[in-house]
Amino acid sequence: MHPNNAQLQHRAEYYLCLARALQAPMSEADHQAFRDWLTTDLQAIAADAGYAASPHITALAEAITAHAPDHLSLLRTYSDLFMVPPAKVFLNAGVYLDQAMMAAHTAEMIEFYLQHGVDKSDDFRNMPDHVSVQLEFVAYLLLEAVAADTEGNTATAAAALRGARNFIGRYIAPWLPTLLDALDREAARDARYGIYRAVGGVLQQAVQEDIAWLDAHYAQLGDDVVAADSVAGVDTAEAMQAMIARLQAAGLDTTHLQGTAATAVMKVAGNA
Repeated sequence: MHPNNAQLQHRAEYYLCLARALQAPMSEADHQAFRDWLTTDLQAIAADAGYAASPHITALAEAITAHAPDHLSLLRTYSDLFMVPPAKVFLNAGVYLDQAMMAAHTAEMIEFYLQHGVDKSDDFRNMPDHVSVQLEFVAYLLLEAVAADTEGNTATAAAALRGARNFIGRYIAPWLPTLLDALDREAARDARYGIYRAVGGVLQQAVQEDIAWLDAHYAQLGDDVVAADSVAGVDTAEAMQAMIARLQAAGLDTTHLQGTAATAVMKVAGNA
């Protein structure tokens, strides 16, 4: 087993937390998790994952206390910022990478998902370039690398890590600064939006650290392969069930992953 497997699993958990935080808080339970557990979980996981202490987590805790006292307040903030037309800020990568929906980069992402055994579910209601989908996918790849390495399948582990590094580098890191600029602008106009500016700051720090960390610990990864990691022959059902088992072992909720094996990562963000 590679000595970094524990950190890889914790980093996957970190991305899952952020993915959930960037989905619409539709239920009272979503608000409770956001208010009571999000920043505590992020702090604890960050320490285990080897991330540097983040001032953005402290800022997030303060913003939640000030501006999200109840479910309706948080939902209204999210809706006003990301959903009510015309949206003030978009959480779709293609808007920033292509200045359009469902354009070239989104098509590449879909191909990337497919090549790693991840497909669209029938009840998926969001765009494949939504940030929550992206983060869930990175988590999936990191967990896939841990499982493969544990089983002695170093080639599959390397392909998953290369995929994670290249996906982060090509499809997440380039547009985050523009997203943060937009969140800065809106937070200056309305303090409520500081909640999601802080979440964005936490994410940007993780992305920057992960690019450097993956390159340092897995020098063979590079960033020269774009959606070229084939997983032909991998059984999607088996891969999804393995992911569910690993998430449950980590104490994470997997009810959003129930269904056919092809539900894949895109279903995770289906309620966003």
